Amino acid sequence: MVALESAELFRGLKPEELAALRLIVAERQFATGKEVFHEGDPGDGVYVVKDGLVEISGLMNAD
Repeated sequence: MVALESAELFRGLKPEELAALRLIVAERQFATGKEVFHEGDPGDGVYVVKDGLVEISGLMNAD
């Protein structure tokens, strides 16, 4: 499991807040080249990259 304390996003949390967060997080692994989410998907999660690289791309509005 990712050490949540090491993720900058969570560094300011109190120990009890981190404990509550650990109850609802899950570590997931993705193969190289695997799409994790798509533009327009509901924003119902947060991803913390433990190891590796991520490429984020999207379409530009041509209006």
